[in-house]
Order: sequence, then structure tokens, then C-alpha cells
Amino acid sequence: MPRWFVAAASAALAVALLSVLISAAPGVQLWGRWPRYEGLVTLPVYFGAVWVGARLLGPAAPAASLRTLVRAIATAAVALGLVSLLEAVGARPIATDLARPGSLTGNATDQGVLGAIFCAMLILPVLRAWAEPRKAFAERAWLSTALLFAAATVIVSASRAGLLAAVTVLGILMVLEIVPSTSRRRLHLVGLTALAGMVLIGGALTVPFTRSRLLGASPLSTQSLEGRFIFWSDAADVLAERPLGVGVSGFLNANSRNSTSN
Repeated sequence: MPRWFVAAASAALAVALLSVLISAAPGVQLWGRWPRYEGLVTLPVYFGAVWVGARLLGPAAPAASLRTLVRAIATAAVALGLVSLLEAVGARPIATDLARPGSLTGNATDQGVLGAIFCAMLILPVLRAWAEPRKAFAERAWLSTALLFAAATVIVSASRAGLLAAVTVLGILMVLEIVPSTSRRRLHLVGLTALAGMVLIGGALTVPFTRSRLLGASPLSTQSLEGRFIFWSDAADVLAERPLGVGVSGFLNANSRNSTSN
């Protein structure tokens, strides 16, 4: 990992520890609260995942490792997409009483964001696979199928965050790929980008539950949006009172709204 990242992460960790020590419940915030335990239990895992990723898949990673990563993501995208589509038609391969069960992730927003990440990781490999005549048809078909399942996961998750992430990533990656291309290939990529955008947006507007959330017709979508504005307002109030932060898992203690309701 670059030195600037290590320095920035160390500084963030120091600020987090300082805010924990001066908080109202240092012990709870140091370990984290149920069910996430985003303190000493979870944070080292986050940093460890970044370190492992940099070691295994950094700029010096061999091409074989990157191919293995793409194939693993494709397999995961197909698995997630299959369960997502089954749930979208009313089947419940994993027992739940939720209206938006979230497929294999347990949460519909996580489902949509994970689908967007899979789209981000598969878009360019799919384009390059079809651009290289020497690529085996089976690999092209597998990667393309995985990308379709990833897009389907985003659509049927009814996650606005996931859909926005997928469209944003699509635009950024296509710009990065289009700019250095030749004129003929650039026109081809622009057409594919427009087609992919139409598939995502058109698909989202075709699925009734997703369409109702996007257009605000669903009571749950309106409630969750209003709730987010409340969270952001509360977070701004807490930050104004405690500029150094309130420590990991300390928001509940510092939030005056939560204190009043209790």
C-alpha cells in the first residue's frame, strides 16, 4: 500500500481512538455494538482486507491473478443473480418474511450495491473479451452472462443507491475506456454505453416494485428517504457539538433525538 494511505489510515485510527476515550461509553464504543461491532472487532478486518487486496491484486499482480479474480466475481454474480431473480418472482429459497429479502446478502440495499460492484468489475472484462478475437467463446459467454445477472440483481433489489452506483460506475468506466480509443472503437463503445444505460434504467422502470420505489409511489420508499434526511440532520448536529467525533458506535449516545426518545 502507498505510504500516504498508511499515514492517512493511521491518523484516522488515532482520531477514532481519541474520540472513543473521551466519549460517554468508552468500553462499548471500543468494541462496538451488536450486531455489527464496528470497533476493535471489525475495524482490523476492514484494514486487513485492504492490505490483503493490495498484496494480492495491486499494480504488480500477475495477469493470472486478475483473471482468477474476474472469474470468481462472475461466479458470485451468477449465484447472487439467480437467487435475486427467484425472489423477484415470489419464490423464497431462503426463508424470510421481508418484502425486500436481499437475496444472499440479507439486506436489499447491500444486494443492490454488491450487484453494482459486480457490474463495475465485469464491464471492462466483458468489453475486452469480445474485442479480442482469440478469446474463447465459452469465456465470453460466461462473463457476459455474469454481467447480465449482476445488472438484474441491481434492478430487482429496488435499491436506489445500488442503481445510482451502477449508472455512475458505468459512466466513469466508459469515459476512461472511450477517451484513449480509436475513432471507430470509440463510436462502438458509446453505443454500448448507451445500450447498457437503457437496459439498467429501462429494466428498473419495468419491474413494478423497483419502479414504485424510484418514483416515490411506495410508502416505504418515502419513509426511508425521509428517515435518511433525519439521520443526516442529526449527524450534522452531533458534529457541530463534537467536532472530534463521538467514537466508533457512539452516535446513539450523542444523538439528542435518541436520548430524548429514551
